[in-house]
Amino acid sequence: MGLSFAITTCCSYAHLRSFLTGILTVIVATPCTAPFMASSIGFALTQPILITTLVFTSLGLGLAFPFLLIAYIPRLMACLPKPGSWMLSLQRFLALPMLASVMWLMWVLSTQLGYSSLIWVFLGCLLISMFSFYSRLKPLLSYWAWGLLFFSLLITGYIIHSQDILDIPATFSTQAIERSLENGRPVFVDVTASWCITCQTNKQLVLNSDEIQAAFKEHNVVFIVADWTNKNDTITNYLASFDRRGVPLYIYYPLEGTPKILPQLLSKDLILNLFKPY
Repeated sequence: MGLSFAITTCCSYAHLRSFLTGILTVIVATPCTAPFMASSIGFALTQPILITTLVFTSLGLGLAFPFLLIAYIPRLMACLPKPGSWMLSLQRFLALPMLASVMWLMWVLSTQLGYSSLIWVFLGCLLISMFSFYSRLKPLLSYWAWGLLFFSLLITGYIIHSQDILDIPATFSTQAIERSLENGRPVFVDVTASWCITCQTNKQLVLNSDEIQAAFKEHNVVFIVADWTNKNDTITNYLASFDRRGVPLYIYYPLEGTPKILPQLLSKDLILNLFKPY
């Protein structure tokens, strides 16, 4: 059934373009939903296949719901803004956050592969720009141009992948947690990664703030960072022990009682309430 669908889709360029656009939408949108869907996905991956399929089908229907609604009720298209020159202005405006995203992703890549990797990224971007411009000038040769671009990017990707990945010093171990608790010190574990926007937001707005750092010091809390930018088995197993498959994960170990799992979106009050007597 899936094969016949793929063949039917590929028979029409318009259908193929729509199909690939849908895939791109999912790829682009999925990381932005991490704070809301990470728990659901983590739950789904630990359940029987029927429940897993049901959860992911529900997520897919949720993403496609606006498109399905307009497809089945065409008159709703009248509520959409009319095409015009404003689209070009909006496109240029949205290019700014896209540029910021590229700069951030290049920084993440540099933390994983070193700054030499940025050279290959720059060459890849240069190839994309060059062949995009070339395709516009020579429409009949566009397939050859994009084919050569794809091949060049494959070579670039292979070169990046073949580089030795830099080892990020791990400041995390379960033994460190146990030692701190034995010494009478509570522990706050921050499982994070450079590529996790939610992690970086929580770090800048909450965890690294003077107020929270002062509270950690006042209550003698050991702040342990588990950096999962480059995946390693120790942190992966730690995540799995809490039925998690991704970051962020925040765990507070009091001296008495069980560890407390905190929400993925932190606030200062949420952290400070950990130290209030009940």
